[in-house]
Amino acid sequence: MSTRFGVTASQIARTAIDGFAAELLSHGAGAAMIFDACIADPECALAQAYAGALFLTRMTRDGKVQASPRVASAQLLAQAQGERHAAAFAAAMAHWLAGRDRDAVTVLTALLDRWPDDLVALKFCQILQLGIGDIQGMLRTAATTVAACSDGGFADGMLAFALDQAGETDRAEIYARRAVDRHPQTDPWAQHALAHVHAAREEWSHGRAFLRGAAASWLRCSSFIRTHNWWHAALFSIELGQRDEAL
Repeated sequence: MSTRFGVTASQIARTAIDGFAAELLSHGAGAAMIFDACIADPECALAQAYAGALFLTRMTRDGKVQASPRVASAQLLAQAQGERHAAAFAAAMAHWLAGRDRDAVTVLTALLDRWPDDLVALKFCQILQLGIGDIQGMLRTAATTVAACSDGGFADGMLAFALDQAGETDRAEIYARRAVDRHPQTDPWAQHALAHVHAAREEWSHGRAFLRGAAASWLRCSSFIRTHNWWHAALFSIELGQRDEAL
């Protein structure tokens, strides 16, 4: 039984893998469902690789300790089963685990060249590219995935953020609004990109109004994006001289 990019004998595992992807891309609070996949099918290389990746997003020493056996297991399983996609993703996570972020980006970029519509790989690639300051790489990979996805999907929001970081504010707005229109309640990263657009233009009132209007949709989100988008809202309030509101 195939998932989008891996193989598992368990419907429970398949559902959990697909759910993990949806939660990751929408910054939902339920990404830990990937561990249900690992329990249902311990031999699924992709599930083990995704579980390791989730631990690595903590960006802590403990996160690395927790990720290590998952990544190692994913590599062994992928090699034994001939799972090329899972092997490439696991190899990238092994580089990240070892602190070789640029090597991780190189592997993920090659993976996306072969599987350009892999939104999960794109998400992790953008996290790492941002960390090493590879803005042009962010642009290339996100643009490739947008082109490969028939409706743009969550790739539009990631491209919008890359365009903002590259100083292409007008194009960033186009993709951010397209993403927000498609997923008004479930793409806080696109909302974040649009907040950057308003900040770049010093549109403090518009930025504050937009984020406050979107805030109810963050209740389902992970702590990172929920607090980060509220932080941006506070910055708009500060710029407007509303310091009590910001607090």
